[in-house]
Amino acid sequence: MNSSNLLLLPCSVPSVRISKRTIARSSGFEYYLVMSIDEIESAALKLAAAQRARLAERLLESLEQLSDEENAKLWAEEAVRRDQEWDADPSVGRPANDVMRDAFAKLK
Repeated sequence: MNSSNLLLLPCSVPSVRISKRTIARSSGFEYYLVMSIDEIESAALKLAAAQRARLAERLLESLEQLSDEENAKLWAEEAVRRDQEWDADPSVGRPANDVMRDAFAKLK
């Protein structure tokens, strides 16, 4: 990990520690090395299924607390990402008829 991309966060409450890698102590605070999103994702994927489900539930709940504006912004960014993915490789898509058939089959 590139050290210029690291962020140090003061943390005085053990339950909010982001990483166990303590790198400094100052003025009554402990500072911890923040994990990159790739490290967090890798660690999360190593969890047992029940733990991953719990984490997914909590993450989804946190998104429900977003304002309408934040929600709209995130969905717009996702739409742009998907459009770019489609433009880069149209083979990743599926015909709408296939998608609808499969969706209705799952509802039966």
